[in-house]
Amino acid sequence: MSKKIKSSAFIGYLLIMLSTSLYAQVEVHYLPKDTLLQWFENSEHPLDVLDLMNAWKKRTPGLERYDYKAYYHSGKLKPYLLQWLDRDVYSRLRLKELKESYLPDSKEDSAYITYKIKGRLKQKKSTISIDTILSTSKLYSLYADSILNEIVERKVKEFEEKGKPFPDNRVINFHMNLACPESYKQIRSFWEETGKETGRNQYFISLVRMGYPEARRIFDKYIEEVLRTNGRDVFLNSLLSTLGGELRGSYGTAKFIELLEVEQEIEIFADGDVRGDFNCEVLDYLISDIFTYHIEVDPAVKYRDPCEEHLKHLPEIKAAAQKLIEYYKEQEYYWMSNMPFYEE
Repeated sequence: MSKKIKSSAFIGYLLIMLSTSLYAQVEVHYLPKDTLLQWFENSEHPLDVLDLMNAWKKRTPGLERYDYKAYYHSGKLKPYLLQWLDRDVYSRLRLKELKESYLPDSKEDSAYITYKIKGRLKQKKSTISIDTILSTSKLYSLYADSILNEIVERKVKEFEEKGKPFPDNRVINFHMNLACPESYKQIRSFWEETGKETGRNQYFISLVRMGYPEARRIFDKYIEEVLRTNGRDVFLNSLLSTLGGELRGSYGTAKFIELLEVEQEIEIFADGDVRGDFNCEVLDYLISDIFTYHIEVDPAVKYRDPCEEHLKHLPEIKAAAQKLIEYYKEQEYYWMSNMPFYEE
């Protein structure tokens, strides 16, 4: 093993040890379902709550988490959350924002509206001056409303021709983790309507995470190709990020076990100065989760061991990872069992 790889492994384990130590010391805060419900009830628009959630994260010390299981089982909260996936809701918000964008606080600053009013006066050869309209509230509102209605009508026509806007990735990521059947149904419809793209497509990744058989078959074939080519011509860092991020759980762990067979050197940091072995990075993810969830491992395997030692004990690590998969499946059962495609 090269000095660079040894350096990479050492740095990697220091980072994991540090993050695990911090996780143990820092209090984890979950956004209560009652607080989230209150925000929805008091907000003018359901999407305003996303901004409140971001603000909560910024002002909350420690680690912030969403209590997806509590939200899932809240009959009062779920209808509000599902509005985030309603494209009609997005359309109405976009039209409202469109109108507001043309009307700053003062009429004098409304350059576009003033320009359009001037054009209309010129077209109709009106004797009314623009100064008169700007100084007369009723006249200004009459002309401005007419122009704004035309703008909105053009946008509505655009929605009809090109389709209404889709929810942004914040919403898709949230509902991927909420994983209620209604979320799955909507995200699947988005995926199908947009051409069933794969790769890092958020709809596709969400469906893989939620267990949709077609999406998982596609992802399985991708993993098979990675194994067949030993990871050549694959951006392995992105694969690590996906499996260790959005797909972290029973399915992602199972794929990580398979990928231990890939022997390829990858960049550890973005600048490319440090390189390491892909299977060592996979082991980092697996061992981190194994120890986080207190899965028993053979005494020969220690958290602080370097990658070379862990590679000597792959059977023990794989056995512990299988236990981790069973743990994840137990945690996922409450939502997975309600999916229309679920089979015992």
